Parts: sequence; structure tokens; C-alpha cells
Amino acid sequence: MVRNGEHLDYPEQAAPCKRIFTPGFPISGTFGEMEKVGLFVEPQKIFARKRLLRTGDAHIKRMKTEIRLLQTFRHEYSIPYHGSYSYNGQFHLIFEFCDGNLRDFLHNSPQWLTALFNDAKASKILN
Repeated sequence: MVRNGEHLDYPEQAAPCKRIFTPGFPISGTFGEMEKVGLFVEPQKIFARKRLLRTGDAHIKRMKTEIRLLQTFRHEYSIPYHGSYSYNGQFHLIFEFCDGNLRDFLHNSPQWLTALFNDAKASKILN
């Protein structure tokens, strides 16, 4: 399985993950589809897998830039990136699974965040 931001190419007969069927998943976005997956080597762990829907040269170039950023970016409030892989002609990104999304968090912020003044909120989120 991919770790530490690496990229692996898997042969057609050997996918590293299996999809976990869950209500509400997969979730589609502009560039990809997010789903819950389990690892064959560590079935008790759950990850989020982003499958890229667009594979043109411009999109691949953009994804490579995003991957370089994800490989170096670490923050206590960001979801850890584990790596990427190609399988069966498709490109996938692997993240730790987080139950929720940024939009819902910002619209339904916890009390500790809503009680802060705007400057303090920005400082808390950006630090």
C-alpha cells in the first residue's frame, strides 16, 4: 500500500484497496469521486480514496502539482495524505478517512470556534 506520499502502479489484477459500501458514498466533486476503502493488508483501517474522473494531460499536470504540495504539507488540522496509485487505467489518491467535510464544519462550527472573534478564528484555522 502507498505510504509517505509515494506513488505506485498496480497491475490490473492487484488492487490495494477494496471499496466499503456505505450510504452517501461515493461523493462526487468537480475532479473526482471520494469513497471509503479498506486495505487488503490492514482490513481494520479505513481510508478515503479519491478517484480522479478527468485524466487529460492538463488534469494530470494539475494533480501532480497538488500531489507535490500534499507530500510536503503537514498541519494538525489537515487530513493526512498517504499517497497515490494507478490501477486499471485510473488514478487514485489515498487520505485518512474523516467523517465530515469542511463545508459542514464551517456552516455548523463547534461552540469553541463560533465564540471566537474573526481575527482569532482565522488565527486558529491558519495556525
